[in-house]
This record gives sequence, structure tokens and C-alpha cells, in this order.
Amino acid sequence: MHIEAELDDIHAERLCAPDPILAELWQVKRDINREAGYDIDKLARMAHEAAELARRRWRESEAG
Repeated sequence: MHIEAELDDIHAERLCAPDPILAELWQVKRDINREAGYDIDKLARMAHEAAELARRRWRESEAG
């Protein structure tokens, strides 16, 4: 199975839509992002890593 499909399955399990219409809209959004070449998971990981690096540098600067 392709990694994006696996991630979509994981996200679908974690993010339970309150109703079928919202679930369908979320799936359409994922499909549009994939077709547009956006790698949302990669961008989210990069943002998380950047935030962690900033936190670590801030703590180091506070420690002296």
C-alpha cells in the first residue's frame, strides 16, 4: 500500500467526522491536496520539527 494511502487510513481512523457529509468533504480535501502535489504530512512534520528546534534553542538560551 502506498504510504499516502496508509496515512489517509490512519487520519480517517483518528479524525472521526461527526457526520457522513463532513467525512466526505474531508476526503475530497485530501484528494485535492494529493492531486495538487501537496504533502500535508511532510509539511506538518517539518513544522513540528521547526517548533521543537525553536523550543530547544530557547531553553538553551535561557539556561545560559
